[in-house]
Amino acid sequence: KAWFEPLGIEVAWLAGKLKGKARLDAKAAIADGRARMVVGTHALFQGDVHFQCLGLAIIDEQHRFGVHQRLALR
Repeated sequence: KAWFEPLGIEVAWLAGKLKGKARLDAKAAIADGRARMVVGTHALFQGDVHFQCLGLAIIDEQHRFGVHQRLALR
């Protein structure tokens, strides 16, 4: 956030341990496109997370993800 927000790029972080209002706010920013950069864990692959316009996905250690999670990004 410290690097990108001064440039006008909102960053959202979503992980399983993020709860309550912070989680709802992150999911809303992802869904409506305010968050132009999203960082997170497997929580990003859950069915209730919707991307307005996913332009690029960088997945470290892809072997940890199943076929269904990768297809969900399409």
